[in-house]
Amino acid sequence: MSVLRKTREHYKGLNWEEELKKQKELRRGIDDRMIARIQQFRTDRLDKVMILITKSGNGGMIWLFVALYLYLVKKMHHQAMVLICVIAAVAFIANFIIKGLFTKDRPCDLDETVDLLIKRPLGSSLPSGHSASSFACVVVIFHMNPWWGAAALVWASLIAFSRIYLYVHFPSDVLFGIISGTVIGLIVMPIAIHFIGW
Repeated sequence: MSVLRKTREHYKGLNWEEELKKQKELRRGIDDRMIARIQQFRTDRLDKVMILITKSGNGGMIWLFVALYLYLVKKMHHQAMVLICVIAAVAFIANFIIKGLFTKDRPCDLDETVDLLIKRPLGSSLPSGHSASSFACVVVIFHMNPWWGAAALVWASLIAFSRIYLYVHFPSDVLFGIISGTVIGLIVMPIAIHFIGW
């Protein structure tokens, strides 16, 4: 029997519903182990730092301040407007379209024994909106200046990590947010540059 035929026979005999359930449980197991490991590093001092970091990403606030700084201080009007367009696009796509397609519980909903240090965010856990907006903005800032982009990448990574640390997202939610935000940034930025200029 050829390898191709063996493969066909193998997949033909699979119970796809059971297989998908197994895959979901495997991913959930990895998520659970990773988030549990991170919770072991919690301290009162680190709690306060992570709360401040995560709040800087609320509503893309830190990135809106960057856009304002670019516009008013650096007089980089076109670049600031491109950044604002990307923030608006990723907020709409990640928080309304993608979150609307998924219904995933947050870790704080599944395990209420862990102290929640911030208000429970609204909507589905997938993707992390903070991570998506932060990494979309990193794309634009890197395009302006690689050194600024490196600094933005560090802060965006801290924001993403804070969402896991504060028990409002699983690692997979954050990873999906990073990937989707980066892709949205790479797509929206050139479109915005075409209409606004650089």
